[in-house]
Amino acid sequence: VTNDLKAFQAAVAAVAKNGTVWVPAGKYILDVSSTNSIALKSDMKFVMDPNAILMVKPNALTRYYLISVSNASNVEISGGQLFGDRANHLGTTGEWGFGIRLGAGAQHIKIHDMKISDMWGDGICTGGYPDDVVMQHLLVTNNRRQGLSITTGTNIQVLDSEFSFTNGTKPEYGIDIEPDGAANGAYANNILIQVNYFHDNRA
Repeated sequence: VTNDLKAFQAAVAAVAKNGTVWVPAGKYILDVSSTNSIALKSDMKFVMDPNAILMVKPNALTRYYLISVSNASNVEISGGQLFGDRANHLGTTGEWGFGIRLGAGAQHIKIHDMKISDMWGDGICTGGYPDDVVMQHLLVTNNRRQGLSITTGTNIQVLDSEFSFTNGTKPEYGIDIEPDGAANGAYANNILIQVNYFHDNRA
């Protein structure tokens, strides 16, 4: 019932270098936006119990990030479930409500063994050239715009995961590699997509 965002932000701020934020089983609601999310820092793990669910509080925003990583390195995110607000979103426009956003300066990132579903936009989105990212053993399903968007980035691996039932607003792909501003030199380089399962995506 309570907005737990500040508690999560405080836990991230307090964790020591190479420490772990552990999320126990339970449902947690978070009132997030594009500027106010669970923003992870360098040299930490964010580990959720398999029965922990982080839920986006319904909003009318065109853009939000539940978990974000920018200007941080050596970050690991795993376990549990991220659940978006697509079923009860309060607005009708926009398509950029993301479960996880990897932004500029994100390096050496691991995301694994978690479910990401029902986002207003993408399950996961990369932008700003994150580097050395491994995504493995993910279930990314029923997101509105994309399962995974790789808009820019280098040395990204997507392994042993499922991308399914992407539907709601175009492009509606399981994975879309689409460098923002490609005409102006934007790029996504050295991308490995291996042993993944794609089904029931609209596109």
